Amino acid sequence: VFRVLDSGHPAPKRSYARFLARTEDDRIRWLPAEQGNTVSLDNVTIRVLGPSLTRFDDDEIGANETSLLLRVSIGRALVYLNTGDATTAAEHELLSNWGPDSVRADLLKVGHHGSRSSTASAFLSAVRPSAAVISAGRGNAYGHPHPAVLDRLAGAGIPRVWRTDRDGTLCLEVDAEKGWRVQGERDWTATGKLARVLTSQRGEK
Repeated sequence: VFRVLDSGHPAPKRSYARFLARTEDDRIRWLPAEQGNTVSLDNVTIRVLGPSLTRFDDDEIGANETSLLLRVSIGRALVYLNTGDATTAAEHELLSNWGPDSVRADLLKVGHHGSRSSTASAFLSAVRPSAAVISAGRGNAYGHPHPAVLDRLAGAGIPRVWRTDRDGTLCLEVDAEKGWRVQGERDWTATGKLARVLTSQRGEK
């Protein structure tokens, strides 16, 4: 890891303290994820759409409301919108600040593991994704993703929704010129690619 994007909103947890300690490594560049900032990495452009600085002034606000909202463009192949754990309030603010054109994306990472407090119908209408991914543990105690969210996704006409609780580990492959695809763990296991990817990752650590 050579660059780290962080909102700068403190979290009173040991894990966050350990994270900050790791970013003090001389090889790691800490970048403030301020609204409107853009980070470019070869043919990848990351634009920080949120959170807004006004959210940090609210002492009652939770960590979910300060999630990074990132629009990632990879060449001409893919626009990906990552909403973190943002709730519908953050989604509404995002649309108010930037307008629908700035949030449109091919692939949407559904907010807050598919909680019903995220992913409003109006937000989906603005993003207009052709696919969505939901990160949720299998058999999690919260019941994520919530049926209401799945209904909203279906109502928005999104043809494909990948879920880690159902599809296992997900892998996004992008060719900057030709396109992109998402594969679930079963697909990767069947082809043997998953094992090679994991072996490669372990070898790089």
